[in-house]
Amino acid sequence: MSDLIASQLAVSFGTRPLFSDVSLTVDRGDRIALVGPNGAGKTTLLRVLARTLTPTDGAVRVADHVHVALHDQRPEREPVPLRTWVAPERIVSLERELRQLELDMAGGDPGIMDRWERVRGQYDHLGGEGWVAETDAVLRGLGFTEAQMEQSLDTLSGGELTRASLARTLASRPDVLLLDEPTNHLDIDTIDWLQDYMNDLKGGLVLVSHDRWFIEATCTSVVEIAMGRARRFKGSFVEYRAQQALEAVTHQKQIEHWQTEVARLQRFVDRFSAGTRSRQATSRSKVLDKLREDAPEYADISARMNIGFQLPKVVKHPGRTVLDAKGIHLAFEPSDMVPDGRTLLEPSDLVIERGEKIALLGANGAGKSTLLDAIASSCVMHHKPPEALQGGEMRIGYDVQARLLSQHDSELVDTASMLGNMNLAAPMIGRTDAQNLLGLFGFTGRDPERLVSTMSGGERRRLLMAMALTGADNVLLLDEPTNHLDIESREALEAALAEWPGTLVMISHDRALVEGVATRTVVLHEQKLVTVVGGYEQAKAVLAGEIQAPPTDPGEALRLREAEEAERRRVAASDRRETKERSKSKVKQPAATAPSASTDSGSRTVKRGGGDAKKTRRDGAAKVRRPATIEAEIERLDAEKAAVDALMLDPDVYTDGVKSAEALKRHAQLDRDLAARWAELETAVEFHGS
Repeated sequence: MSDLIASQLAVSFGTRPLFSDVSLTVDRGDRIALVGPNGAGKTTLLRVLARTLTPTDGAVRVADHVHVALHDQRPEREPVPLRTWVAPERIVSLERELRQLELDMAGGDPGIMDRWERVRGQYDHLGGEGWVAETDAVLRGLGFTEAQMEQSLDTLSGGELTRASLARTLASRPDVLLLDEPTNHLDIDTIDWLQDYMNDLKGGLVLVSHDRWFIEATCTSVVEIAMGRARRFKGSFVEYRAQQALEAVTHQKQIEHWQTEVARLQRFVDRFSAGTRSRQATSRSKVLDKLREDAPEYADISARMNIGFQLPKVVKHPGRTVLDAKGIHLAFEPSDMVPDGRTLLEPSDLVIERGEKIALLGANGAGKSTLLDAIASSCVMHHKPPEALQGGEMRIGYDVQARLLSQHDSELVDTASMLGNMNLAAPMIGRTDAQNLLGLFGFTGRDPERLVSTMSGGERRRLLMAMALTGADNVLLLDEPTNHLDIESREALEAALAEWPGTLVMISHDRALVEGVATRTVVLHEQKLVTVVGGYEQAKAVLAGEIQAPPTDPGEALRLREAEEAERRRVAASDRRETKERSKSKVKQPAATAPSASTDSGSRTVKRGGGDAKKTRRDGAAKVRRPATIEAEIERLDAEKAAVDALMLDPDVYTDGVKSAEALKRHAQLDRDLAARWAELETAVEFHGS
C-alpha cells in the first residue's frame, strides 16, 4: 500500500467549487511538485492531504505508522525557546517513555522489558540520541545562529518564524513531507542547503513552490491543478513545461479550428435561412448550436502559457553613468535593539552604468534592502535615506528617472481603488492598459475597482509591483519583485525585464530570474561589495574561492554593446550605399509588348455562344461532388480528429517526444483536411442546391 492515498477529493467554499475529482498517491521516494495558477487550490490540497482540512467529498488514507508533516508558513508565537519548540515531539515523547520504563524496571516485571525493547526500536528507527545534533544541524542550515536557537519564539521576526516552522517540520523526520512555499524568507545559500536536504530525503515529498529552479532541482514529477481538476505529469519540471507548451499549441489549434467552423456554419445559416435551402440552414443551425456547446476544454491553457507584457518604453535615456557612489557606509549605531551596534557595509564604491541589469545578492540581514534604499534616496523623489546610511557620496547621472519597489506598502492609498492607485502612480496611463497590467498580477474581473483597504498583504504586494511598472522610468530598483507571483507571471516578468533597455538593480532570491536577467552580480559579503560579471553561479564560485573574481570595469558591458551597435550601423549604412549604387548602374530594359488578339504568327478567336457554356457546366457538375458525400467525409474526419485529441492527452503519448510529434502532425493535417472539406461543401451546396 502507498504511504498516502487521496481518492476523488473535492473542495467547495459555499456554492463555489475549488477543485473536484482529484486523486493522488504518494510513495516512499516520490518527489511531486504541485503547480498551478494562484487561487487554483494548491495550499488547500496540501491541508487536505495533511488531514487538517476536511474535503467536501473524497477521502485521504494514510498507512499505519506513516507520519505526515505539513509546513504551512507561519506558526503562532509562543514563549518557548526556539530549540525546544523545534525538537521533534514524537521522538521526545519516546525518549520520555524510555526513561520512565527504565525506572519501572526495578520492579522486575518482564513485560516492561518487552515494552522497552519495542519503544527503543522505534526510537532508534527515528535517529535515537542523534536527534539533538540533527535538529541543531537543521536550524543552522536554515540560517539560525547558536544565540537565536535559545531565543524565545515570540521574539522572532515574521521571516524567522516561517523558517522556524520549516525547521520543525524537517526535524520531525516525516515519512511524507508536505511543503508550502518553503523557500520564502530564505536567502540563496539557505535555499541551496534545503535543496541538498530534499535530495537526501528518504520519504515522499509534495511541494508547492513558485521557485522554478528549486522545483527542477528537487522534483521528479508534476501535478498540475487548473480549472478545478488535477493531472499528473511524469518527468522533471522542465519536461512538464515542454509538454505544457506542446499542449498549448494543440489546444490553440483546436480553438482556432473551432472558431473557423463556427464562423463558417454561421455564414451558411445567415445566407440560406430563407428560400429553397431553409431546411438545410435549419439543420446547420442545430449543428452550430451543438458545436458551441462543445467548445474545446482547457481553452485557457494557451492564455496561461502566453502571458506576456512589455514594460513601458524608455522615453528619455540617462547619461552613460547612472550612479557613481563612493565610500557608502552602512551601520547601525548602538541602541536598545542593537546594543553593540552593527556594521552592514564598510565604506565601499559602486558604479552603475546605463543599461546594466544588476542582481544584488547576499545572506538575509546582510543589508541588501538597506543598500537599495540608500541608492533610492539619491534618485527617487521624496525617498528618505535609511537610518543606517552613515556616510558616502552618491552622484546621479544626467536625466535619471528612477522608481523603487520596496518591501513596504506605505505608498498605497487605502481609501482609493486599485485603478485609482495605478492612476496616482502614472497619471498618463489609460484604463485599459492599467487593467491589463493588473491582470498580469492576478487582478481580473471587478478586482481593479476594489478598495486597497480590503486587500490582503499578498494582494497589496502585487499591486505595488504593477504600480512600479507603470511609468516611463529609465531606472528600476526592485526588492523581491517575484514575491506572490505564480510561475507563468514570473516567466513573463523575467522576459519583460530581460528585453527592457533601461537600467535595473534588483534584489531577488529567484535564481531563475537572476540567471535570466542579470548581466552583473553584486554580493554583500563580509561587509564588502564583491562584483562578478554574470549571475548566481558565477557569484557562488567566486565566493567559494573556486574561481578568481576578474577585475571588473563596470562600464565594460556598456562599451561592448555600444561597439556592437556602432558596427551594426556601419554595416547597414554600407549595405544601403551598395544598393543605391547598383540601382544607379542598372540599364532600363524596354517593356515587353503584350501580344494582340491577332498576329502574323497566329490568331486567337473568342467564340461566344450557349453550346460551349452548357458543356462547361456539365463538365463542372461532374467534378463537384454531392453535399451528402462531403458531409459523410467531414463526419469521418471529425471522428478521427476526436480520436487523435484523446490520444494526445494519454500520458504514454504526451510523455513520449516521438509519439507526441506524430500525433501533433496528424492533428494539423486533419485540421487542414477539414477546412478544405468545409470549403468544398459550401461550393457543392451552391452548385447542386441540395
